[in-house]
Amino acid sequence: MGDSLTAGRVRLQLGSMIYDPTDPMGKMFFTILATFAEFEADLLRMRTREGMAIAKAKGNTVYRVLDRADTVAAVSAGAS
Repeated sequence: MGDSLTAGRVRLQLGSMIYDPTDPMGKMFFTILATFAEFEADLLRMRTREGMAIAKAKGNTVYRVLDRADTVAAVSAGAS
């Protein structure tokens, strides 16, 4: 991630502070942000799996919501 930010010359300004991924402080800041983003994504996956397991244990149907492309493909397959 840091390489793509550096290549794109990305900098983040929060108030008067400017975080540049090429300097040590900026590299640490972006690494911490990435760590928290990954942590949040992992929590979301964990909660989703737990919720699906609870629903399944209660006898509820567990399914995924189809996105538009899947819906179009499913309707097209059923129509032919």
